[in-house]
Amino acid sequence: MIYETPEISDDVKKYLDSDNYRDRPILSNYSEFQDCFVCLHPFLRIKEGHYDQIKFETGNWPNKLEIETHCEPI
Repeated sequence: MIYETPEISDDVKKYLDSDNYRDRPILSNYSEFQDCFVCLHPFLRIKEGHYDQIKFETGNWPNKLEIETHCEPI
């Protein structure tokens, strides 16, 4: 399914002239492509009562088993 591109709001337009490549639309950075697909990681929520058993900290990430045990997809 292909969605139509939404109109860009004035709040977002100010970033289009930015020197930072991350502020520009994805396809403007990769002009050799016609289409772009964005895949998002699933969002997770820590299960009720598991907050003290798992921490998402930079440099000390939980492993896959810990995430499956203590989190649920949203």
